[in-house]
Amino acid sequence: MGKALSVDLRVRVVEAIGSGMSRRAAATRFGISVATAIRCAASARGGERAPARQGGDMRSRTTERHAARIMAAYSRCCPSCSPKAHRRAMLPYAVGYESVPQFTREYWRMCGLPPVQETEAARRRAQEAA
Repeated sequence: MGKALSVDLRVRVVEAIGSGMSRRAAATRFGISVATAIRCAASARGGERAPARQGGDMRSRTTERHAARIMAAYSRCCPSCSPKAHRRAMLPYAVGYESVPQFTREYWRMCGLPPVQETEAARRRAQEAA
């Protein structure tokens, strides 16, 4: 992914377009694409000068939206309830994930432990309580 253009360059492009230069001519003059010149002009009309944040986590919003459902499904598969191995293996698919590693990463991020370690910790707590 390319780097964001500096605010200074964005301002100069917008000023050139504002003084009557075409977007295509401004793009050629400043060595940027025509699409970038158009986006700079459009964002300036909205009052925005700084570039938008690039990259980052694109899936956490989906995970957060389904957090209650994920936790409810996992609690049904809790070791204190004597879960079957196939139920645990099918859990990520049951809550809408396409792969087990994706579920494991998101669960680890939300709970601080991957599901297997969480299961082992719950099993130890249940044995200590008994």
